Amino acid sequence: MDKTAAEKLFQEACRACGTGLKPFYKPAEVASILGVSRSTIVNLTNYWEPEGTPGRATRVLESYRTKSGHRRIPQASIVEYLRRNHSYERANDL
Repeated sequence: MDKTAAEKLFQEACRACGTGLKPFYKPAEVASILGVSRSTIVNLTNYWEPEGTPGRATRVLESYRTKSGHRRIPQASIVEYLRRNHSYERANDL
């Protein structure tokens, strides 16, 4: 899937679950957008490795922690996840 198609899919998923478009999302919001559990999203962020890491896993989400320790996931990371992992379309009939 190319980036444009992934962005369109992301926007459609946001509309479907009532989440607005914004630069960063909480794990629960991402779980709602992707149709998975919050714990799955936490696991995907735990296994993230920087670009260029040998053997880097593709089924991960980049995230960061706020000063208070809460996770935030950039919109670009979610779009990139959708681009790399086509199974979302099949699982959610989009």
